[in-house]
Amino acid sequence: MSALAAVFKFWSIQGEAVRMAREEGAGADAIEGSVKLYDAMTLRRLLLERRPARILEVGSFLGLSARWILEVTRPWGATLTAVDPNVAHRGFARPLDAARRLNREFLPSRLEFVERRFGPEAAAEDPRLKRPFDFVFIDGDHRYEAVRSDFETASALLSPGGTITFHDAMSSDSVWRLLGEIGSQGVVRVHGARLAGPGTFRAVRRSGLASLVRRLNLRAVLMDGIGEFRRS
Repeated sequence: MSALAAVFKFWSIQGEAVRMAREEGAGADAIEGSVKLYDAMTLRRLLLERRPARILEVGSFLGLSARWILEVTRPWGATLTAVDPNVAHRGFARPLDAARRLNREFLPSRLEFVERRFGPEAAAEDPRLKRPFDFVFIDGDHRYEAVRSDFETASALLSPGGTITFHDAMSSDSVWRLLGEIGSQGVVRVHGARLAGPGTFRAVRRSGLASLVRRLNLRAVLMDGIGEFRRS
């Protein structure tokens, strides 16, 4: 799938999610917290580079990012384990019901949902989490303590050479703070910015779509930022 085809594919999935939200009476704004175009293209590039076999998602909500990950990795059949507590949010009493609808093509062959809160207890108790993952996408509770717990738990499940990614790296103070703190543990990048020094970030050169987003003040529409962590 070419980059242009990927853009149209993402918009198609996004449109499907919006229609589903409207059918549920939740409104189109229900997907505002979901992955946006630039972030989706960043995830695509990272997935194509790393070609992970086993992927873990922390926080699924309506399953838009899960669907995108599964579409991108379709050529090599990666599997996805998606962990979400399935609590009421943005007009959905049980968001995972909608996530299962949006991802019905991939159930159960490539996708499994773990309906519980992610953390050390879940990792210790649930057999579906007692295995190494090559790629992790974290987009759960955005409070600082929760983001740190998600990272520490995911780190223990990460296979050698694996990658942990974070949604909302530039729009969430908690995610931004954590990325600044974990640089000593590995290589940290924020796509659209870079690590300028110990524990601090500075916006620097941007190119392509990221530059356009900045100039036109479209960041809120097209991106929230993807953070990336790899052990050095």
